[in-house]
Amino acid sequence: MLSRKFDRADFDARALRADFEELGTRLSTEASDLRRRLHEIYYPGFGPVEGVLKRHVLRQFKAWEDYFRSHATQLFTHAREVEEKLIYSLSLEGRADLKIILETVRDRRATTDLLFRALAAKMRQASSAVSLDAEPIYDFCQVLEQLGLYFRFSAVGLYQPDAVKAALGRDPRFLDLDWDVLRRWAEALPDQMRPNRPADTGLLRATPPAPEPERAPLTAQSPAPVNAEIEADDETDPLPALPAPGGERRERRRSR
Repeated sequence: MLSRKFDRADFDARALRADFEELGTRLSTEASDLRRRLHEIYYPGFGPVEGVLKRHVLRQFKAWEDYFRSHATQLFTHAREVEEKLIYSLSLEGRADLKIILETVRDRRATTDLLFRALAAKMRQASSAVSLDAEPIYDFCQVLEQLGLYFRFSAVGLYQPDAVKAALGRDPRFLDLDWDVLRRWAEALPDQMRPNRPADTGLLRATPPAPEPERAPLTAQSPAPVNAEIEADDETDPLPALPAPGGERRERRRSR
């Protein structure tokens, strides 16, 4: 009979860590391969994706979407088992490090769920578009590579109270990485990738909060103001786009 107490070395704990590692490695590898292919054919001019390459891109998107669906079931099942063991151990021992680990596991699971849904929705948009453009797909691949780094980092420090110290001590790839910046970027990405929303996916720039618009007081004769954000959501984009970079990065590429 398996123990109900949390143990970093038991099957469920190792399986959950392997889920994050596998996810990060696959995203980084496949996204890098697709971006390299686009770079060889299009860079720096870019343009419409057609013919064999278009079919290849759409097949890749379908494979990623299917993978997210199947991998989510596996990852969330293991996460639930680990959470239950952490809760049981915490009730017995009340250790502060167990509480930190429990919060970390829950945070990573919730962020991963939002990312899966956002990425799948964006790829379905591209698959239903009349035409595809190489540049936003190229940038989308860069987003996936960064997410791969986020998931690999999560795997390394998942069961350590100080995830940054644990990751730096075990993997030199994270030596120059600002974990707080990467984590905030990953958590904000699902909202940025919603349809008809600006999608600046730059890793090192924070999106400033939008100022609240001034509204005139309502009177009995004046109609209620239309909520522009809701109105924008109702509009359909005939050619849905994948996340695009900020204007500065795009301008640098075209000037080379």
